[in-house]
Amino acid sequence: MNSQKSLRFFTLFLLFFLFGSFAIQAQTLQYNRADSIMADSLLSLAFHNEALYSLHGPLKPISTVAQFSMQLDSLTSLPTDSADFYRFMQLQKVANWLSNEKFDFVITPFTRLFNHKRTMQMVVANRQRLVEELHDRKDFWFYWGLVPESSPAVVITVVENAEKYRRFEGYGYLFGYPQYAVDFFVEAARSQDETGEFVSRSFYQMPVYSGQSGRFVYAIPENAEPKPEDLTIRKEAEIILNRFIAGFESFKKLNNELPFLMWYLQSLESEN
Repeated sequence: MNSQKSLRFFTLFLLFFLFGSFAIQAQTLQYNRADSIMADSLLSLAFHNEALYSLHGPLKPISTVAQFSMQLDSLTSLPTDSADFYRFMQLQKVANWLSNEKFDFVITPFTRLFNHKRTMQMVVANRQRLVEELHDRKDFWFYWGLVPESSPAVVITVVENAEKYRRFEGYGYLFGYPQYAVDFFVEAARSQDETGEFVSRSFYQMPVYSGQSGRFVYAIPENAEPKPEDLTIRKEAEIILNRFIAGFESFKKLNNELPFLMWYLQSLESEN
């Protein structure tokens, strides 16, 4: 090898070493201790509650992970706490980190304000289950031009900003509720708007890791007996929950440092 080639080789090697090392270091530093703790905390909420049925079993196209609020000035409608900007930056950063080809963690603002507060929702979308939903009810979804190839963030944003009854219907499908329960809820809302009278209802509950009620739940006609689709959903939920408990409880004993994050990352690696 002559001196000119040697110099060129050395230059390329040096550039690779410098920029390669920088890229590795940047990737390592991208998610620091604070990010990891936040990710574990969010995943703890997800696995303890309804998001288990999007993350550990394809029962629900999307599930709520958490909600966050920021106070707005009553006159200017601007945020009153500058720290909220950096808090939401970190939340979005972690959501981006946890998203992949199988799951998408999406943060979107609720359109309506309550007491001068802007509330944001973080949901997790099971991409494959969402594709199936957009295909199975394509006539409903294509009203907005949404198709199985649409991104979860676009689907959720469109539904959140939709006309009231279509918003209720869209969210009902996205959250995995049966058709008759979605129809009941929409018609009950329409009836209340027309008559001013609240339509009485009962609630059908599915157990989650944190308890037997209050998380994965939807409205049904008052005192109605569960339908076959309700029993099917509950049976699938119980199978998913029991399988998760059996695997995670033993995993947690050996991984007590950030257990939910470690479980999530390991489950992704095991599927690749």
